[in-house]
Formats: sequence, C-alpha cells, structure tokens
Amino acid sequence: MKKPGFKFILISGVLVILVANGFVLASVTYNRSSIESELKLTDRELTKTYTDKEGSGMELNLNWRIPQENPWWLGKSYCRNITGFVGYIPSGSPKWLDKAKLAQLGFDVSMPVSDTDAFSHYRNMREKEVFIVLELDGTAYQTAIKQMKDAIDPSCWPDQKTYDCELCPDVRKNMIWQEENISNRLYAVDAGLDDATLRARYPDRSKYAIIRGQIRPELNQVNGGPTLMGYLVTLGTTINVPYRFIGELKDMNPRNPYTKPGEQPKHYEVAVAFGRDHEPWIVSATKVTE
Repeated sequence: MKKPGFKFILISGVLVILVANGFVLASVTYNRSSIESELKLTDRELTKTYTDKEGSGMELNLNWRIPQENPWWLGKSYCRNITGFVGYIPSGSPKWLDKAKLAQLGFDVSMPVSDTDAFSHYRNMREKEVFIVLELDGTAYQTAIKQMKDAIDPSCWPDQKTYDCELCPDVRKNMIWQEENISNRLYAVDAGLDDATLRARYPDRSKYAIIRGQIRPELNQVNGGPTLMGYLVTLGTTINVPYRFIGELKDMNPRNPYTKPGEQPKHYEVAVAFGRDHEPWIVSATKVTE
C-alpha cells in the first residue's frame, strides 16, 4: 500500500486544525449569543494565573467560598494563635449539600451510613456534573461577617492575659475590617440538575451566576459519628483576559491579607458575563484607587 505523501499529511493536518478551531468558535459564539448573568467582581474574587514573558497572554481564576456553619476560627483559642486574618477560600462540603440534596441530584443514598459497606459504597460513586449557584455579596457573605463579629466580640476574651494576646483589641478590629474589605464575597450556595429551575429560584442575574461543577458523596466522621455529605469536587473556572484588558489587569495581584485599616490599596473591578452555556468572559475591566 502506498504511504500517504507529505502533501496529503499537511492538508489533513490543516483540516483538523480548521475543524477544531471552527468547533471552538461555534461554541464561543453560542455561549455569548445570550448573557445569562453578569457579576461585578473584583480582585477579591479573581486572581491572575498566568502572563507570558511578553505580556500577551493572561488568565484569571474565579475563586469562591462555601457557607460554614462553624468556621474554623470560631472559639476563644483563636486569639492566641493569630496576629491577623487571612481572607482564605475554603472548599469542600457545605451544610446545604446534605443527604437530601444528594438524593435530589440523583445519587443513591439509600444505604445507611452505619452499614459496614457504607464507606466503600459511597467512596466508589462517580462524580456527577451539576449546575452550581454562585452568590455575590449576598446572604452567605453577610452571615460570614456577622459570624466574625460575634466570635471576636470582646466578651470572648474576658481575660486577655489568659490567652497571651495583649494586642487583642487591634487584632479584633483588623479581622473585621479585613473580612469586610479583603475576603472573597463569592459563595457556592446551591446546586441542581436543571439550570432553569435554579434560575427561577435565584432570579437576580446581577447577584447570582450559574456555572457547571462536579459533586460526589463523601462519608465523614462528624461529632463522633459517620455523616453523609456532598463534596464539591471541581468548581474551578479560568477566564481568558482579552488583549484589550491586559494593560489594565497586568499588575493585578491578590489583595494583601495583612492590609490594615487606613492602608488603602488599589483594586480592580471586572465585569464578568456568563453565557447560554454558563461559561464566563470579561466584559470590562478597570483599575480603581480606593
């Protein structure tokens, strides 16, 4: 059999590239044919992932948090272990992703957690792609601020010397300020199999975005006993920065978690749209001086 010539191989390679690029272009066009939601984000929710040496390529990560019923920093011992609050991005198992929600998402949760085969049963379940609701500067974030204020009320430390924290008043003040000005405001608050149903439940398109994510069941020890909960396996979203916005965002860095009241840093405002296929893109970007 005659081997294909160089010209044939070259033409075939070009056709493959054209078809692939055409598919990508069609997907982008479909996604951007309609704006499903648009969030006004900042460098509290977005972090730069990569810029090449010539500065001609750049991507941003969309960061998120989960509501926490009992945040790790609650408790009187916190003061003795920290001198400032880092605005972190927790991930894992939110309270709302419980056994009932897993059943709604189509997982078989009929096996009792006390069964000897429960651990392997749930561990071997495959991830399921679902729709995730992200809430910006809403109830979940305001609850986190209230938790912070309640937890670090001066009454938590009736005797500061007991906790070896002479600077407690300043620490408490800084922690609240940083939660209100540095920490991420974007929370994963719900999940479902049907995006239309979720949108009807969360109609504000300037506060709630719906993206794709993956969830799996997980059996953990909670309060001394096995508890079935869902785990957000992947919710990572990378956003390409169009060339026209690179100049504005090239110096973008995460907000310094050690910034104190009175130190007013520059920050960035980025309008991110989510399309028909729930993929994000940047609509506008501006560097702002606070």
